[in-house]
Amino acid sequence: MRKLLNRMLRMVPLLALVLSFAHTSAQRPYGPMAETDFQITMTNIVQPAGTNNIIEFDLYILDTDPSQVLPMATAQFGINFNLGILNGAATTTGMTVALPYSEGFSDLPSSMAPNGASTLASGLIRIAGRAAPGCLDGFPISNAAPGTRANRFRFTSSVPFAPNSTPNFVFTSSSATNPSYATRFAWYNPGCTNVQLAVVPGVNAIIDGNPILNLRLPALIPLFTT
Repeated sequence: MRKLLNRMLRMVPLLALVLSFAHTSAQRPYGPMAETDFQITMTNIVQPAGTNNIIEFDLYILDTDPSQVLPMATAQFGINFNLGILNGAATTTGMTVALPYSEGFSDLPSSMAPNGASTLASGLIRIAGRAAPGCLDGFPISNAAPGTRANRFRFTSSVPFAPNSTPNFVFTSSSATNPSYATRFAWYNPGCTNVQLAVVPGVNAIIDGNPILNLRLPALIPLFTT
């Protein structure tokens, strides 16, 4: 009996520690603990009416855990695309541009909205991030779908897109290295530290849409001849 009592007494501090940790975690106001607690999405991918060489798209960031606040520090995006859409045209640095902030295409503060893009690397769009604003100015990402719009972008080819081709956009992962370009998202944790989170294409980096460019229907073959 005495041995059992002593064993139970030795477990009391451990139990107290576990309960304390559980309470602290329950009260934690910030931040995801899993890679699926946020999502990056490319959506509204369209070839504007009346054009034959332009694609526009939006990039959104969504906080997928409404019980926690997700204050953004920085974000950058690497996006691979199908070179076949260019119909033989060369890639150039200025193929992709961010539309002007003044037009209201970004939900982020002007100092955090991505405003630069490059297509210098063949088949890869690089959208650079902005400098981190500091812990107290981290921007809270929306938890209402589709999320916080980073910006709208316009991709322009020097020649019409190949008929019936598709862009086949795919995000790069956060572990991508040169000559690729990583997609990254960082938040401010409760200790005011800028922390990078894992970005996994197809898991929390989603492409919503793959339009057919310069759609051409096949010529109809007459059913009867005379």
